[in-house]
Amino acid sequence: MRKIKWKLNFFDVVIIAAALVAAYIGYRALNSDRGGSPIIGGGRQATVRYTLELANLYRDQAEAIKKGDTVIEIVEKRVVGVIASEPLIEQYVSTSENEETGNTVMSPVPDRWRVTLVIDMDAVETSSEYTSNGFVLRAGANLAASGPGWAGTGVILDIEREAAK
Repeated sequence: MRKIKWKLNFFDVVIIAAALVAAYIGYRALNSDRGGSPIIGGGRQATVRYTLELANLYRDQAEAIKKGDTVIEIVEKRVVGVIASEPLIEQYVSTSENEETGNTVMSPVPDRWRVTLVIDMDAVETSSEYTSNGFVLRAGANLAASGPGWAGTGVILDIEREAAK
């Protein structure tokens, strides 16, 4: 009987190399939200400017928010930008129903404030979204944010498509 010996040939090397490249691309694509660069879907680095409205804050919290504060998303503890301009502080209003007429009315809430922030964030821009450290920026999304001396929840009102200057 004859023993059959396996011998490494050119096609075996090509198959092994293709498997290694596919494994590397899969690893980088799955770990892009942890600081790696996204390979699949690509994208370019951009500075994104968005507006966040925090609602129902106490006066001390509202006054603690300053230009230049680093904004951190509370749930995942990710940095989501830096406040680019002085915050706009306004009286918080709530909707309620007038019991006599049945109409919905806007009524101010005593000792509560609404703060509008303009935030700059370094992100990866694709055709459909902006991401930074795994945080996907979407208009209309709720965001629980904090900074030095303040914390609150709010809604992302708008996103500027052009890079902030």
